[in-house]
Amino acid sequence: MTTPVEAVGLAPTSEPDLLSSQLHRRATRAMAPARLRYELRSIVLDVLGCQDPSELPEDVAAWAEHIAEEAASSACDPLMTRLLASLEATIQTAPHAVVVRLADAAARHDAGID
Repeated sequence: MTTPVEAVGLAPTSEPDLLSSQLHRRATRAMAPARLRYELRSIVLDVLGCQDPSELPEDVAAWAEHIAEEAASSACDPLMTRLLASLEATIQTAPHAVVVRLADAAARHDAGID
């Protein structure tokens, strides 16, 4: 029987560090850290009320961009770590029906179908 970890294309292991490493590699291939940093930066600009910094005076726009980048960068790594840890725990306990669907989706994605 396929384990949840095998179903999503990860090597079965009882070593948490190995599974974490595999998830980290997949997240890197999916450009997850860069995507998360971009979204966090956008959220910060929205919270500051600067959805379009180009509409602001140059010095204010530069400050907003700097603050957004700094805040996103400092939050990104801890959030990505927590996200991958949560995903790891979820994969380890996934119901069989979910495992089958994940395996099908992963195979289609890897084949370039979806």
